[in-house]
Amino acid sequence: MLFTLASLVCACSADAQPEAATTHAAGRTRSSAPFAKQGNIFLKNAAGKVVQLTTSGKDRSPTRSPDRRNVAFIRKSAKEAYLSFGRAPEYQGDDLLADQIWLVDTKTGKEKMLVEDRPPGVKGNVTRELERTIAAIEDDSLCFSPDGAELYFISSAWVTSGALHVVNLRTSRTRFITAALSVEVVPSGKYAGNLIVQQHRHFLCTGTYNWWWLMTPKGREIGPIGESAEQVKNFKKTYH
Repeated sequence: MLFTLASLVCACSADAQPEAATTHAAGRTRSSAPFAKQGNIFLKNAAGKVVQLTTSGKDRSPTRSPDRRNVAFIRKSAKEAYLSFGRAPEYQGDDLLADQIWLVDTKTGKEKMLVEDRPPGVKGNVTRELERTIAAIEDDSLCFSPDGAELYFISSAWVTSGALHVVNLRTSRTRFITAALSVEVVPSGKYAGNLIVQQHRHFLCTGTYNWWWLMTPKGREIGPIGESAEQVKNFKKTYH
């Protein structure tokens, strides 16, 4: 990771290891979540067979779309990532490379780059430039909207926080939403489609806090959820 504050694992994200296929009441077997192994993305299909979806050796953190047709994942770029807070000595080799987001069709195997790595401009407001920069993408931050039309992700930006973005799957157009440490999409219920976002904020006098907030997909604050993971869990249990 190129920023070190802890992140809450997105509920949409897949495990790094294969899961057993699930059998439903009707007797039909449903394929499992995708997983990454040795830099490639795999999927166990409905027949229980493991299918390799990518071969680049540079891929990680897959998550499956709600309609189960596509898998989004992070792929290493050939270019070095922009680090707004300097180059730490522990980052070497591939750890210094920027990230991209790709999509692979589970039926055809066709791949599409959704988000290309993007350095900041040389001119203009520094904060605005960091908001548009795509550098190191946070593992497990990829989350689909409930309708599968958009994908949320967090890219490294400031010393204390990452930048939350969303990309439209049809147009590949990205948009900065807000500063964030983690993101999770509410999948159903009263607040379906809204976002659970953890942010690093400052008190008016001294000190900081990392609370979770409920926000709209455009980043408008609906209200605070709480300061602990337990409060987030209770919120999801109440409103999902």
